[in-house]
Amino acid sequence: MNAQNKVLIAEVKKLQSAKKQQTDRFDGLKKILREMEKEKRKVEEKIGNLSQPIWAQIKEKCFVKFGIDRPYYHGGKCNGNAMVKLLNKTDEVMEAVKKY
Repeated sequence: MNAQNKVLIAEVKKLQSAKKQQTDRFDGLKKILREMEKEKRKVEEKIGNLSQPIWAQIKEKCFVKFGIDRPYYHGGKCNGNAMVKLLNKTDEVMEAVKKY
């Protein structure tokens, strides 16, 4: 029985060692993931929300500045007034879009 206990103790130690290795690996991966999330947030702050469509960003940053909006009652499409403003301020709007 003593030899059997030694074998079991050795097995338990091997399992504990393997568990420690896996836990350390897991903790390391969690740390890397946290760092990657921080970097992602920094990039998103610089270029805006990555999931937001580019047209929505242009609309927000360029069109609204010139009073060109897409009213909800037209399904979010430009109406006549918005098109007139766009055509009257074409150069300024396109310059803003180009800078964007």
